[in-house]
This record gives sequence, structure tokens and C-alpha cells, in this order.
Amino acid sequence: RLRRRPLGVEDWRSIAGEDTGSMFEISACLGDRTEQLRQFGHLLGVLYHGCDDVADVRGTAALGGGGAEDLRDGILTLPAALAVRSSAEIARMFAGGHPEELNTLGAAIREHIDEAESYLDQIAEEAKKEAPILKEAQEMLKKWEAKDPEISSLWEKMNDWVYDGFNVSYKTMGVEFDKLY
Repeated sequence: RLRRRPLGVEDWRSIAGEDTGSMFEISACLGDRTEQLRQFGHLLGVLYHGCDDVADVRGTAALGGGGAEDLRDGILTLPAALAVRSSAEIARMFAGGHPEELNTLGAAIREHIDEAESYLDQIAEEAKKEAPILKEAQEMLKKWEAKDPEISSLWEKMNDWVYDGFNVSYKTMGVEFDKLY
């Protein structure tokens, strides 16, 4: 069992990846069936796991247990992993699980919330880079900005569809304009 083990951030990431990360990864693969979203789903699950850890420590209503329960039970959360990494004394307290030290340990863990959120921002950036549709959209935007003829033609066609749809809606609702800009 991994309870009360003063592990580091990479260990937390591995645990989160095997837990929530794997569930999101499987869901992404089942939804896409091309394997293109596998890593994106994994990272999204790790991110969700970490956000829940931070929310628990912040004291908000999160999915599952809470910060106090995780602390009491010696569950390695992202803020706890960061706190453990920062001090041998905190690592000792985390491993010991003595009730008289829980308040001190909790305070030390709360000091690492901002760092945990920054770490989660990094995971979010990794996930964005893994999403094929985002990559394609970014490439298309670059081409549009460079006035690529094929992309510009597609953009004009799509705008025509939008305005045609507006006109149908306006006609259906009986809306008329004196002037269009």
C-alpha cells in the first residue's frame, strides 16, 4: 500500500496517471477509436486528479474525500507531495501519521497550493499540445493569418454558410434590416 509513504511529485504523477489518468485515457480512446487522443485523455485525467487534490486542500466540496481525510489517512496528494519534497521533517510527519502533528502537517501542505496550481498549469499545457484537433486548429490559424489561398477560401465558404443561416433565421422570425454592415 502507498499510504503514509513520503513520495515525491513524480510518484504522485505516476499514481494519478494509473488512477484517474488511465480512466480518462480509456474514455478518450473509446470515444475517438483512433488512439490520437490517448495521451490527451491521460493528461486530462492527471490534471483532474490534481485539481481535485487542490480543491480538497482548499476545503471546497470536491469529488470524493476531503483534504482532512486524505491527510489523516496518509494519502499522497499533489500538495502533500510538494510539501514532502520541501522538508525532511514534513516527510517524517507525513510518514508517521501522528494525530498531534496533523495540524502542523496540514499547514505545511497548504503552503504548497500555489506551487501545485502552477504544476497543474504545466500539465494543462502538455495536454493542449497533445490534442490533435487543437494542433490542427493552430496550424489552420497560422495559415489563415498568412493568407493561405486554400484556407482563405474555406474561411469565406464557412462565413457564407453562417450568413446564409442568419438570413434563414431572420426570415423565419420576420426580422428585416434597413442596412447591413
